[in-house]
Amino acid sequence: MGNKRITKIAAKVNGKVVHPHSRKAKQMNKKAIRKNKMEKQGQIANLGHFKKGIDIMWFRDNMNTTEKKLTKEELIDLARRYVERYDAQLEELKANRASNHKIMVLEEKIKLQKEQFKSAHGIEVPDLTRVDIMEKLKEWDGGLKDTHAFHPTHINESGKCLQ
Repeated sequence: MGNKRITKIAAKVNGKVVHPHSRKAKQMNKKAIRKNKMEKQGQIANLGHFKKGIDIMWFRDNMNTTEKKLTKEELIDLARRYVERYDAQLEELKANRASNHKIMVLEEKIKLQKEQFKSAHGIEVPDLTRVDIMEKLKEWDGGLKDTHAFHPTHINESGKCLQ
């Protein structure tokens, strides 16, 4: 059965009452359910763009802007700093005796990223060894729709890059 709440809401068309079990009511119910489903999927996609945008923004703020492109060693060093970016915040939370939940969540996040960085697959970072991507990143205004332009590469602790 469909969602009766939506059927009851959609029971009027152009001021005329539609029978709740009619084909028209079922069509309207189907449209309303699909609309809600598409909105949820859009919100999930926006959240993914937002997370990726935050990561790319970190790289933009922490890279050496005077160079045209980074060497592989510089990219590894930048990725290492990226993985360790929450260490100081964790120490501060422990010193201030913040809630255990915040500390546990941050510790788990740090542990997961460090394990991923040490793994063969590595972490996803913008490929700053390419001149065109460095230029795009320097000019980037922070728009979430442009995150796809920074072709990611995967890099691990040993320096292996995967495209």
